[in-house]
Amino acid sequence: MLTPDRLIAVAKTIQKPAPKHPARFVEPMQCMAVAKLPEGPDWEYEVKLDGYRALGIKSAGGVKLMSRNGKDFSQRFPALARAFEPLADETVIDGEIVAFDDVGRPSFNLLQNHAPHEVSLIFLRL
Repeated sequence: MLTPDRLIAVAKTIQKPAPKHPARFVEPMQCMAVAKLPEGPDWEYEVKLDGYRALGIKSAGGVKLMSRNGKDFSQRFPALARAFEPLADETVIDGEIVAFDDVGRPSFNLLQNHAPHEVSLIFLRL
């Protein structure tokens, strides 16, 4: 789990050469309902947490936190957006914004109705 402080700490350890193209919004792959799950070593699965799918984008010194539909989440979740500032330019991280209740369960209600001083938000890298 990447809290804003942990994301900053991880970002400071990442060094990579500058890419040839600026980072930009890329529509994330959507879930697909199937009757039977695929099997085999080429498949990976992730736990579905009750949150917002988001992309953290650092490009040309600026940071944006975008929904899977391209909506800007930067103003709604400013602490998470600021946590991407130490990343190298032209970085995109796909993840999910999640709020946890008092017993550690994901809570979409808390996420939707969060007040920044009351709820700790986590950005989970997918």
